Amino acid sequence: MRRRRIGATSLGLAAAVAATGCRAPSPSFSDVDAGLRGLGVRTVLLRDRVSLHSPFGVADSERLADVADDERSLVAGALGVADERAVPVLLRPAPTGEGTSLVDRVLPSEDGARGFASTSGAVAVSVAVGTPDAPGPPPFVDRGVLRHELTHALVRRAGLDLEPWLNEATATVVAARLRRGDGRLAVDPLPAYLLRARSVAPSVRLDDVLDWRPDRSVGAAAADEPGGGEVALYDLAASLLRFELERGDGRGLLDVVRDLAARSRSSWRAEEAAWKAWLDELSLADRLAAQFGSDVEAVRAEATSRALEAAERFGADAFGARFDAAVVDRLVAAPTDLAATRILLTHRAERLASAEIERLEASGAAMARVVALALRKRRGEEVPDDVARAALDRLAPEEAGFAFPARLVLTGSAGE
Repeated sequence: MRRRRIGATSLGLAAAVAATGCRAPSPSFSDVDAGLRGLGVRTVLLRDRVSLHSPFGVADSERLADVADDERSLVAGALGVADERAVPVLLRPAPTGEGTSLVDRVLPSEDGARGFASTSGAVAVSVAVGTPDAPGPPPFVDRGVLRHELTHALVRRAGLDLEPWLNEATATVVAARLRRGDGRLAVDPLPAYLLRARSVAPSVRLDDVLDWRPDRSVGAAAADEPGGGEVALYDLAASLLRFELERGDGRGLLDVVRDLAARSRSSWRAEEAAWKAWLDELSLADRLAAQFGSDVEAVRAEATSRALEAAERFGADAFGARFDAAVVDRLVAAPTDLAATRILLTHRAERLASAEIERLEASGAAMARVVALALRKRRGEEVPDDVARAALDRLAPEEAGFAFPARLVLTGSAGE
C-alpha cells in the first residue's frame, strides 16, 4: 500500500479545502496551505484509497487513517463500487472550549453535524477527543458516522445523484450493517433504525419522507424532541429503503437504489400502507432468533445493546430502574461500551440508584470503577482528586480512549 506523509502545502489537498467551502479559482500552493491551516490541519497522510487531513499528530493520524481505510473498503464492498481513487477525509476536533456541555463533548458535533460529505466527494468527520494543543488520550472517531459519510462519497462516485431522502437512507442502511469475521458487512436482521421508525411511522405521511431535506443545523439534541424530530426522518427513510430491499429479488444495494430513484411519486404513494404494515409487524424476538438461534444469552445481550442505541438516540429520561439495571449489566459485561457510559453520565446519573453504582464498583473492572466514580461526582458526591487519578491510572492503554466521558467528569479535561 502506498503511504506518504506530507506537509499542508500540497496542491493535491485542494479537495479537502473544497469540502469545507474554502474555494478559490486555480488555487496556489500558498492558498491551499492557508486554507488547510485555517481548518486546523496538522498532519496529511496520502494513501491509495484515502487521504487523511488531520488536526492531530502523526501517530494518532496514522491510527485514524487505518480506521478510515478500513471503513472505505467495507463501504466499497457493501455497495459493489470498484472505484479505487482516494477519498479525501478531513477530521475536525470536537468542541472542548469553556462552557461546552458534556453532551457536546461526548457526542461531538460541528455546526450541528457530526459529519458531512461534499459534492466533490470529500468527507469531513468530527473526532471525539482532543485538539492539536491538548491531544489527550487517543482521538476517537465514530465508525458509524465515518461509514455513513463514506457511503455518500462512493455513491456519488458511482454516478448517482439521489433525492435527499434516498441519499440519506442509503448511507444509513450501510452504516447500520454488521461487520463479519471475514471483514465484510452483513445485513443486520433488525437494526435500531427500524425499531425507531416503527415507533413514529403512524404519525408520519410518506410524502413527509419523500419531501424531506436534511437540516444540518440539527444535532444530537434533536433526538430528545417528541418523536425524534428531524432525526426520526433518517430512520424513516432508511426503513423505507430496507422495506424495498427485503421485497427485492436479491439484487445488489445500488441496483435497487437506481430503480427506486426512477420511481414516480404516485408509485411510492401506492406503497405507503404496505410499508407501514411491514413496520408494524416487525418482531424483535423473531429477527434476533434468526441471527443468534437458540443462544439466549446472545439474544439478551443484543437486545440490551439495541435498547441502548435507541435510548441514546431519543434520550433516556423516560426510562426507569429496570432500564438502569440493564445498562449497568451491560457495563459490567462490557466496560468499554461507550453508549452505556454516555447514557449513564449524560442522562441517568442523578436518578441512578446507589446500589447500581455499587454494582459497578464491585465488578472489579478498572473501567467500571472509573465510570462509577464519575457517576458519584455527577451526583454531587465528593471524589478526591487522588482517588480519581489512581482509578484512571489503572486503565489499560487500550481502554484510555473509551474512558474520555468519565475523564471529563472527573478531571474537567479529555486527557492528561
